[in-house]
Amino acid sequence: MSLSGRLVYANADGSTRVSECYSFNVFDQRDGQWKYAAAFLP
Repeated sequence: MSLSGRLVYANADGSTRVSECYSFNVFDQRDGQWKYAAAFLP
């Protein structure tokens, strides 16, 4: 599954920086239930 999102960084001087990102999420089925396993930010 691929998701897009927005990261907001707070700098030491109080300013902020916004960055668009995509992440790839990995799910694993265990005992009949889907569990969130990992996320990768390319």
